[in-house]
Amino acid sequence: MEPVNIPAIIKKNTYPLDLIIVIILSLVSAISIILLPGGNLIRIIFALPIVIFFPGYAFVSFLWPENHTVYEAENSKGNETNTRGIKVIERIVLSFGLSIVILAFIGIILNFISEISLKPILAFLIIFIVFVCGMGWYRRSLIPEADRFTMPVEKINIFQNAEEPEDKFIAIVLVISLIISGFTLAYVLTNPLEGENFTEFYVLDQNRGITDLPLNMTTNETKTITIGTVCHEYESTNYIIIISLLNTTGQRQNITLSSYDIALEHEQINETFFAFQIDYAGQYKLTMELYKDDDPTVYREIHLWIDVNVA
Repeated sequence: MEPVNIPAIIKKNTYPLDLIIVIILSLVSAISIILLPGGNLIRIIFALPIVIFFPGYAFVSFLWPENHTVYEAENSKGNETNTRGIKVIERIVLSFGLSIVILAFIGIILNFISEISLKPILAFLIIFIVFVCGMGWYRRSLIPEADRFTMPVEKINIFQNAEEPEDKFIAIVLVISLIISGFTLAYVLTNPLEGENFTEFYVLDQNRGITDLPLNMTTNETKTITIGTVCHEYESTNYIIIISLLNTTGQRQNITLSSYDIALEHEQINETFFAFQIDYAGQYKLTMELYKDDDPTVYREIHLWIDVNVA
């Protein structure tokens, strides 16, 4: 069996291997960004190409599906030298610049329809890259095979294609500045600034409203409330909720009705239904206490004053 010549495979125009590689690496980058913890250097490295290069490269491939060629064309004034497509160095530099523009445009869209956070941005980037690569693939299929753009191995060095020293210098400055900008942008996206750390703790009626809260009951009547907890702690947090009932008349006996544990990720919501009944008439204080992690002090506390009459 003859050894596989990788450069020869890349030169074949049957499949746009550059676009396929961009799609695969974009998916790998997105998955890595989601799975790796914030502040991880590897996470930032994976974020760089999907932020500062892949979107622009996909868009440039859609706009210019053909190779850069120089040809002679006849007109009324004689032969004229024309060009088709763009050079590799121009393609690479445009990919960096357009990626920043595309990311900003996606941010504007998200600002109106959702929220500007990591996962929605990644989802939009992946959808954009896959769709535009597909359109670029289609446009390449419409032109002759010999004229389709390919990225051969021997042209990986983009500065080799700059004909003048000034072109090389401009290309180097542009690429370095765009990489620095992209690195900063990737760091901000993958390590967003934390706001205030807090937890929402609330009580609603059984229909998740406030109109049917059990403020007045009769003995042996069953009432249901909804106890809600929303984590805004920017980390996984463990909670303990303790529900107790205090009879404020007579012996003022405090009874623990229930307790349960929950673990929530940042922005995760838990709503638990709790049904109870009171056997004796009087005035009662229903207390719901929230404890965070292993802290023995009460983190949040809610009271409901309940008047219970004889049925």
